[in-house]
Amino acid sequence: MCAVAYYFLGMSFFDAVNHALATLSTGGFSTHDSSFAFFKGAPIQLTATVFMFLGSLPFVLFVRHMFLGQFAYHKDEQTKWFLAIVLASTVVIVAWLVFHGVKPIDEAFVLASFNVVSVLSTTGFATTDYTIWSPFITGIFFFLTYVGGCTGSTAGGIKVMRLIVAFKTTKRQFIRLIFPNIMLTSPHYQGKLLDTSLTINVMAFMFLYVVLNVFLVLGLLWTGLDIETAFSGAATAIANVGPGIGSIIGPVGNFQSLPDSATWMLSFGMLLGRLEILTVLVLFSPHFWRY
Repeated sequence: MCAVAYYFLGMSFFDAVNHALATLSTGGFSTHDSSFAFFKGAPIQLTATVFMFLGSLPFVLFVRHMFLGQFAYHKDEQTKWFLAIVLASTVVIVAWLVFHGVKPIDEAFVLASFNVVSVLSTTGFATTDYTIWSPFITGIFFFLTYVGGCTGSTAGGIKVMRLIVAFKTTKRQFIRLIFPNIMLTSPHYQGKLLDTSLTINVMAFMFLYVVLNVFLVLGLLWTGLDIETAFSGAATAIANVGPGIGSIIGPVGNFQSLPDSATWMLSFGMLLGRLEILTVLVLFSPHFWRY
């Protein structure tokens, strides 16, 4: 469906197939140096936005819809949170662009929605250099890099489900600090009590995610990169997004000019992020090989 839509909206057959695969897999590969900016027009960019969004949703929902006839998207908690993040980010960016006279509202909506979904889904397509709009908008895109898509999709990042669990757990602990004697039920997810082991795994993953970012940033700074490139490079590598922040690795830049040592570090960061960190780190444990 995605390839057919691209083809009828003006892509060649070769481009349509390649970009459809890169869109739904949230891979972000393009047959053109200018990425998706090569294809002009709101219809094709909005179509890509829709399919990138779909690629960020849990695949189990599509399976239930196709084979069991269960339309459960509106009942899935992380899907609702993901949609809320997309809408909130898009509205804020559109409002800023229109209020400051940078873009008319129709163009602002197309650009904002496309690039927000591209970063959140970790697809990495880019249609404009959004880092030149303002430091405020640049900051939004930088933090969206960490969020990622839904668990059960091909998207990278921390994942929305983990953020929900961390938020609910932190909220409960915060309330207990204020009211020590209050009786609270355990946090729920999808109407079920959160298992303690799941909560521990989520918090451990997020701790390792932060630690890995810190070490990767320090390593990139050691190679001589500036702090902006180092921070955004580490974030985009571990999240598997693609574009970073700044003139070197920003939406219209690339990683070609980076030193070999930095490229190796970023490659290792991408591998760790893609395999959810723990899967790779366990290989370095003597207990894994012993037992």
